[in-house]
Amino acid sequence: MLILNRMCGQSITIGRNAEIIVKVLRNEAGVVSIGIDAPLSMLVDRLEIYANRLITSPSTEKNISALLKRLKLFENRIKKLRPINDSLVSQDFSPS
Repeated sequence: MLILNRMCGQSITIGRNAEIIVKVLRNEAGVVSIGIDAPLSMLVDRLEIYANRLITSPSTEKNISALLKRLKLFENRIKKLRPINDSLVSQDFSPS
């Protein structure tokens, strides 16, 4: 998992051709609002919406198994996270 620090108004890109742009819009009382600019062909959802869609789909049993595997991987990644010294996190290389 890549961890980046961004301030309000700053963005990151995902994909070789920056197909996805994620921008930090605001951070208030511990709630971060982000904007995601992605191709219409790419589905972007919160994890709980994705999970609900899997659970309510026709092939529920298969989807629940896949969801549980993905959630377990996600949980393991979170457990591995440790506080990082800001100087070790990637620097901002935007033009001055």
